[in-house]
Amino acid sequence: MIKYGADSVIGDKAIVYGAGNVGLQVMEFLRGEGINIVGVIDKRNVGDTIQQVPVLDVQCIKDYSFDCVVIGSVVANTVNEIRDNLMSLGVERDKIVLSSPLIKDGDDDGYNLCNNPKGLIDMIFLYNKRNLSDDDVKEYTTAFRYLIYRLEDKKSFVDLLHDSLYDEKIDIYNRIVCGVILFEMRELTSEDNKKLISLVY
Repeated sequence: MIKYGADSVIGDKAIVYGAGNVGLQVMEFLRGEGINIVGVIDKRNVGDTIQQVPVLDVQCIKDYSFDCVVIGSVVANTVNEIRDNLMSLGVERDKIVLSSPLIKDGDDDGYNLCNNPKGLIDMIFLYNKRNLSDDDVKEYTTAFRYLIYRLEDKKSFVDLLHDSLYDEKIDIYNRIVCGVILFEMRELTSEDNKKLISLVY
């Protein structure tokens, strides 16, 4: 049994749901653990291969032999929709694995960043370093906004954003992101705004 994200991967044959940036990271992780990836589900590329793995039609998932399906998504609504669809196609609930380290989904155990302001900022910085597609950027932005909205300790989060904005040891792009988040939260002071402008220009 291998721990990944919110659940455990059981068995040695897996199907990955999603071929975006998250899905590719899931595939890399599973391969590193010696798990055979039977296929990847991606409705845009059915019939093709991704990293030598066949792209499957989700409607035909029961035609394949697998131990689990790992969902490569970070947005709660998307995960719920995918899980419900898989179950409607006959996939057992205990074979569906949530890969996301971002959102606590329902009663599933996972990383809950809603009460961890420092962890949330670290996660935002981590994803800013990655070369993401437009779809992935949209997905991550939605996820982070959801988490910020759900934060239990917004004051600590805002204080950390302020500190990061002025911290010269932090990458300029991440400092700009902190300023933008402060602006969206309506916590950007006039002094902060001057600092943000100086970083941008």
